[in-house]
Amino acid sequence: MPKNKNTLVVDGYWNTNLGDDLFLKILCDHYPNINFTIAVDKSNYNVFKNIKNLSPAFVSTNIQSKIINKIEQKTGKIISSNFSRRNKIIKLISEFNTYIELGGSLFELPKKGMGADYSFRKVFRKNANKYLILGSSFGPYYHQH
Repeated sequence: MPKNKNTLVVDGYWNTNLGDDLFLKILCDHYPNINFTIAVDKSNYNVFKNIKNLSPAFVSTNIQSKIINKIEQKTGKIISSNFSRRNKIIKLISEFNTYIELGGSLFELPKKGMGADYSFRKVFRKNANKYLILGSSFGPYYHQH
């Protein structure tokens, strides 16, 4: 199935976080002819409802989704479940052409190993035609090499 080239998936911290929320609004305003979609809990979508070229893919933040999120973070593996936010993102990536990861401090090096976020990024990158990162910084880091 061909991917939809007119809609881009944007991922960020959609929990009424001024930085990511504002960055998303600027992105949508700057590209009014592009459609964007985000995986977001219904309670956090209210701040975005007036952005005309943004649509939600609602995810749950109930107790089951919180438990699955903790398991995914500990194992670095995405659980195939309707309660998994990361699983929802993979489904969105499979529908659309481009995945944009938006945020700051995206490349924080864990004290031990590469960490779960690195594993998730590898999966997202594998499933996306285009993977873009906007607004990241890195650190803290713990190794000299």
